[in-house]
Amino acid sequence: MKKSIYKKFLMGLLLPIFVFGAIIINEDMGKITGSGETKSGEVFPVIAQSFNLDISEPLERKRHVNVTVPVASITTEKWMRDIHMRMSVFDKSYPNVIFMAETENELEPGNVTLDGELTINGVQKPKSVSFEFKEIDGSLAAAGSIEISLNNFGIKSPGMGPMKVSDKVSIHFNFSVPSKEVIAAER
Repeated sequence: MKKSIYKKFLMGLLLPIFVFGAIIINEDMGKITGSGETKSGEVFPVIAQSFNLDISEPLERKRHVNVTVPVASITTEKWMRDIHMRMSVFDKSYPNVIFMAETENELEPGNVTLDGELTINGVQKPKSVSFEFKEIDGSLAAAGSIEISLNNFGIKSPGMGPMKVSDKVSIHFNFSVPSKEVIAAER
């Protein structure tokens, strides 16, 4: 019962956003996961437990896409490694990892590439993100992945000896974007 009330409340908040064309997505409607690897070959998860994806309404045929991931929400599922990561990888002055892009693409099934700017620790670099939109049960699902080089953002690979992390980190994401009809039916 509580979940149903929460869901209706959430949908009531989202419906006006969809009517005007802007979409806000968080961890309830998708996930951002990834993996890192140590020099000794150990692969470990990298998970954003919290994030916001904001897709604006079209303005002069362009939509703004902003993804914000709080650094404090990133986990590797080992508390000691998380503490080390937050101390040695991320600068406290920059509490978020941010990706911003503009696109003229419509929100419809197909392959899309967003050319934007990725900011980590205050260092902004151009980054392209490719993903695929598919229609599933009346909603659009977006899935894709990118690879990030720590060195490109001025980050020295953390760890020591065989536990030193490799420079490349792979990030995978998938989101579900409910249609206006799905939201209206659930109200």
